[in-house]
Amino acid sequence: MVKYTIQQMAKHTGLSIHTLRYYDSMGITPLVERSTSGYRLYSENDLAGLLFVKRLRSTGMPLSEIQRYVGLYLQGDDTIQARRDILDQHRQQLEASIAEMQTHLNAVITKIAMYDQQRCAPQDCDAPLSETVSLTGEAS
Repeated sequence: MVKYTIQQMAKHTGLSIHTLRYYDSMGITPLVERSTSGYRLYSENDLAGLLFVKRLRSTGMPLSEIQRYVGLYLQGDDTIQARRDILDQHRQQLEASIAEMQTHLNAVITKIAMYDQQRCAPQDCDAPLSETVSLTGEAS
């Protein structure tokens, strides 16, 4: 079985050594083994778990919610529904955020198209987006 040092884990995950130690102190990586000299020895499962945690953090999940998720995981299969509920709620938040970002992207695309097509007088092209683009991202 392959074991990774903290330096190797930092390289594989893109997380800093400081972050890995912080996650350990918060209980986010409670199953990481220690060598007889006290050094962390990460497994393939630890790597997969940390990559998932990194994904959750990258999508805005608070560390407190990740801690709650890990705590439930440690309690066993009886908590699968609770863990699923946490992920489902996060998915809903992500979908809402993506929809909002899509609206913003549509407004920017509309503004670019206005410049490219020179369909507007200079004073109109430089008007704030709220004056030229509706909430759906369509030109008004």
